[in-house]
Amino acid sequence: MATVETVTRKRTSNTTTQNSAVNASPLFENLRLGVPWVLLSACAVWVCHHPSDSTDVEQGGALGWCLTTIVVCSLVHWIGAFAGTSGPVAASREIGTRPRAVSVAGLLLVGLVAWVGLAAWQQRYVAVPALGDAALSVFGGDWRAASNEWWVWVTGGVWCWTLVGCLRKRDDAGSLSVWWMGCLGLVVAGGALMAAHSLHQVYVSLPQTLREYQADPDRVLAAVGIHAPEGSNARMIFENRLRDGGPTATFALANTLAGFLCVAWVLVWASLLRSLPQAFPSLANRLGWKNAEAKSSGDGPSFNTDRGSAPAVDSIWSRWHWIGLLLVSAILFWGLWKTQSRAGMLSAWIIGALLLVDQFARGSLRRRWVTGVALAVTVAIVSLPIWTPFLVGSNVLQKLPESVRFRYQYWEATSRMLGESPWLGAGPGNYQMAYHRFRVPESHEIVADPHHFLVETFGAAGWPAGALLVLLLLVLLWRWWNGDRPNHLGSVVPHAVEGKGITPRWFIPLGAGLGWLAVWVFGVQLGVLPDFDAQLIAFPVACFVGWLWWFPMTRSGVFGSADEVARLAAFAGMAGLIHLSFSGGWTVPGMAIVLWLLAAIVWVASGETLGGNRESSESAIDKSGSTTLLRWGTPAVMSLLAAMMWWTAYEPVAKTRELMTLAQVQLRRGSIPAAMGLCEEAMSADPFAFDPAMFRLHVQQQQFLRSAASAGGRPMSIARSVGGDGSSTDDALTEAVKRAGNDPAKLQAIGEMVLHRFQVAGDQTDLHRAAEIYRRCHQLSPTHQGMAAQLAVIEEARGDSAEEARRLAELAVELSKAGGVVTRQLDLQTVLLVEPLGRTAIAEPKVKSADEAMRALLSD
Repeated sequence: MATVETVTRKRTSNTTTQNSAVNASPLFENLRLGVPWVLLSACAVWVCHHPSDSTDVEQGGALGWCLTTIVVCSLVHWIGAFAGTSGPVAASREIGTRPRAVSVAGLLLVGLVAWVGLAAWQQRYVAVPALGDAALSVFGGDWRAASNEWWVWVTGGVWCWTLVGCLRKRDDAGSLSVWWMGCLGLVVAGGALMAAHSLHQVYVSLPQTLREYQADPDRVLAAVGIHAPEGSNARMIFENRLRDGGPTATFALANTLAGFLCVAWVLVWASLLRSLPQAFPSLANRLGWKNAEAKSSGDGPSFNTDRGSAPAVDSIWSRWHWIGLLLVSAILFWGLWKTQSRAGMLSAWIIGALLLVDQFARGSLRRRWVTGVALAVTVAIVSLPIWTPFLVGSNVLQKLPESVRFRYQYWEATSRMLGESPWLGAGPGNYQMAYHRFRVPESHEIVADPHHFLVETFGAAGWPAGALLVLLLLVLLWRWWNGDRPNHLGSVVPHAVEGKGITPRWFIPLGAGLGWLAVWVFGVQLGVLPDFDAQLIAFPVACFVGWLWWFPMTRSGVFGSADEVARLAAFAGMAGLIHLSFSGGWTVPGMAIVLWLLAAIVWVASGETLGGNRESSESAIDKSGSTTLLRWGTPAVMSLLAAMMWWTAYEPVAKTRELMTLAQVQLRRGSIPAAMGLCEEAMSADPFAFDPAMFRLHVQQQQFLRSAASAGGRPMSIARSVGGDGSSTDDALTEAVKRAGNDPAKLQAIGEMVLHRFQVAGDQTDLHRAAEIYRRCHQLSPTHQGMAAQLAVIEEARGDSAEEARRLAELAVELSKAGGVVTRQLDLQTVLLVEPLGRTAIAEPKVKSADEAMRALLSD
């Protein structure tokens, strides 16, 4: 016993000595706390400029950011491990909360990411039937797309876990809110950047593009890489979006941008309401607004007391600061309004109104009523896909606005999808492929996600993943609701670190600045620069907003306690969830990072009591074997994840893209053998990538057309062997079809190429293969009117079954009228002619109106 006591005293003495050394060096302590925030802030700014919107995630566009973020997070945890504290459990000990909420939420988070990973891995084993075989109920199977999206889920989990460990650290005045307010400042400054950029697009960029398009439509379409012949539905869609689609800033879709702006505006709006009493104390008294402590007690002091009021001259937060914040709010709301996003405006109005009511609520009971109403409204809206089909008749749903009606079509298709694959869904990154098979006939487009974050999770990984996400949200919100009491996390201390050269609040803006600089430096090297003209306006606006938030706002103590900051984060998070109940963006890093950040703040705040101190928490960490395992295991696991991602995802995708770029250069130079060799090398670099196989087929197609032109273009059977590299067209076609898997859009592209060959050479083998490919397309996408129409023309040309050709033509006409959607009409779509044309078809495949072709077929 004496020996044990002696060892314990030595350990306690060593710990005390170490703490004294650290406390004796404030610079070292600030660097230990601040360097992780520099790295994390840089990652946040990077993703604001390159958010990987729309289908860019599935194509691997987010892998670079994901890999960097995982490496940064592992480095942060290594720093924490050597410094003595790391991880969410340590966080719960330091702020004095019970670790149960942290542990349960952590297990649910790990379980969710792991299950989505299982659904992604399953895509490796999805059957790809051979041409001519029935597709049956097969869907999904794109492992590369599944892997690319799964790494976004992994990054989200790693990011949240790391933030929870960092957000619990107090500054040297004992305040949690320096880091919390700093994180919210990243969202606000990023939102201001996006809003200014979007307004530049509305009033400068888009009008200029529209003028250029009106002058030369084909040149503009070629510049953006869109194939949209005159009179086609693709051109109509492009023109509609150009005129009425709204700004997108750095995103690809206006709706995703609206989600970011909505959350940022809610943060600024709440800050305006909270800071008005300091800027205008007399007006606040007339309105009956109280500070946080007064509202909690119901009869506390008003804002013209010494503690709450601010002198007119030397106040940290003056009325000029408040007016500046009002301008920021106006810019954000202006940008949000210009996106024309109903979902964004709805969430902003709902949460904005509740925050206004909350400002007048006196007493903790009334404030909890406001919180309860906000939670109830959020839950009701999030669960719309579940309860409305049962409580609202189909007749009522048909009378809803068109955009809302479309959402219900997406959700119904997801329900059908889960009916066939309830455990693993379609797999991450495979939703759009599976949607072809399950969409309702009246649906007007093929979407990449169901425009609802919870339904998207169900579709990606089945019922278990959705259940884990629901439980995670319920645990965090329920624990935060129970802990939403005044001052249980400590007060905000204004002027906490005044007079020191390096203070904690400097690190987040420093990281943001370095991140912005890195965007431009690497952008110059990689040729992916932001819009320079828009940045000339947006960057100064973002700098002003960042200064306003990170310095006057944070130092003024506008939010009376860390609990108020957590409350603000929770309300902003509810606004984001409401928006994502009608919009995509759940797996778009540029939007998702905002929710990950807000969730981390609520996670840290989901404890019960404030107790303990840093010395006791460190002692507990030293004595806890499980915490020691977590302390060293967390950075080790993250480092392993980074290595796995490099070898299995980033390196193959990056190498393939590099080789494909070189192959395109060689093809433009006319060096077909060199281009072919690079395609082969790219296919070897990533055995799951479709683009290299398709590009190799395209290169061989170019060689075939050149041979046909030199032979006079007479309908003939040109030799299948392509000289120079020993490969054949048959092999290239087989490999492309294999890698296209169960994706009807990719198979359709291959089929069009084969039909083009038939137009030039008139080889019946090409016609037979085109028929097989389009039959597979029709099996995988039975409600696609264009594929049905093309297959009808092919069947008519083959002459094997006139009845089948007529049935397909009738189906195409019926589908084109379903839902009354203009873009599905056959007179806006084309089909390739299925007849030998010889030389006249060499330059480009010949097409005709699908409506004309179907009328001619049905009139026979």
